[in-house]
Amino acid sequence: MFNLFKKKKKMDKLNYDDVFNLIYAVGSSLNCNLGKPIKGRFVESVICKTIENSDHIDEEYDILVSGSHRVEVKSLKHCLFTEKGNPKKNKTSKITLKNVRGEGDYDHRYICSKFDELYIVDTGNDLSYSIAKIDSEDLLNPDIANWDSTKDGFQCQIKIEYLNFLCKPDDITIDKNNIEQYDTGAAQIVTDIALNLLKKDLKYVNVNEVCRHIQRNWRIPLRNKTSNARGRVCSVR
Repeated sequence: MFNLFKKKKKMDKLNYDDVFNLIYAVGSSLNCNLGKPIKGRFVESVICKTIENSDHIDEEYDILVSGSHRVEVKSLKHCLFTEKGNPKKNKTSKITLKNVRGEGDYDHRYICSKFDELYIVDTGNDLSYSIAKIDSEDLLNPDIANWDSTKDGFQCQIKIEYLNFLCKPDDITIDKNNIEQYDTGAAQIVTDIALNLLKKDLKYVNVNEVCRHIQRNWRIPLRNKTSNARGRVCSVR
């Protein structure tokens, strides 16, 4: 029984193929305005599963590694590679690292003090799927990163040559044939449940449990599900 409020045990670790097959399966089902926070946390949660001794924190930073190393995760379509999978860009797309609307005065030094390492995830398509990382200290170097301040927050562009790539499009295999056999609509179903609860001004929705449910259930073949089973998987108490 799927429960948005019940804490579940941790999932097994994922590899980078797992990460992007999950992202491919979710597709655009979380792209509505209310779904975007869930999508962001979903990407954070699957990235967390690739890092040893890590916990998904989702506070001023997203992941805590070995109790002390703070990781911020940002995901964006085609931020590292082009839509057609052409060679890497010279710079990343502009990445919003802080939304400061109504929160007071900040600068990029303060923002970078809140995490130790930035993970950048390109969620565009199977020709651009990739992950890169960079130390927060390097983001303070104007030869490496350019910062822009807007009325809503801070954005930065990073020179690609200074990024440490964990995986590139050529490293990722999307199993499209088998994905078609799986319940790729699981993301939309649980998102609808979460959004309906949010619209009712529910005080708390366990978004992390939504993410865990998506990760567990997308691999379940449709042929092994009955309509009743499908309903039970997504019911809420």
